Amino acid sequence: MADSKHQKSERAVIIALSVFFLLTFLFVGSHSVSAQTKKKRKTSVTKKKPMAETFDRCLPKEIKLEDIVSFSLDSKPNVTVKDELSRLKAKCVNGKLVDEKGKEIKFFRPSCWGNPPADYAEILERERKELAELQKKHTVIIFKCNPLIQ
Repeated sequence: MADSKHQKSERAVIIALSVFFLLTFLFVGSHSVSAQTKKKRKTSVTKKKPMAETFDRCLPKEIKLEDIVSFSLDSKPNVTVKDELSRLKAKCVNGKLVDEKGKEIKFFRPSCWGNPPADYAEILERERKELAELQKKHTVIIFKCNPLIQ
C-alpha cells in the first residue's frame, strides 16, 4: 500500500510537471507568434500602395489597367496596361506617368478595322506621323489590334 501511495504521488508530480512545461511552452510559443505577427503588421504598413491606387490619378480617363495592349493567340496571357507599366517600372509623378528614366509615358491606340474604310491609307499615314511625333518626346505604349477582328 505504501508503494501504491508513492507511485501515485510520483505520477501526480510527473503530471503536474508535464502540465507546467506544456503551459510554459504554449505561453512562450504564443508570445513569439505574437511578436512575429506584430513584425508582419509593421512591414505591411510600410508596403507600397497597390498599382491601381498609385496609377488611378495618372492614367488617362479612357485607359484602364486591365485594358489589353497586345493579344496572344497561344496559351500565353494577353499583355495589359498594368503589365506594360510594370515592365517600364512606371511611376506616377506630379499627376503624370513616367518610366524609370523619368520620361513621360503616353498611350497610342491605332485604328483597327475588320474591313478598312476607303480612306484607310490616309488614316494610316496620319497615325504614323502622330506616333513618330509622340515617340520623339515620350515613351509610348502602343495598343495592338485584336487579330481575331482583322
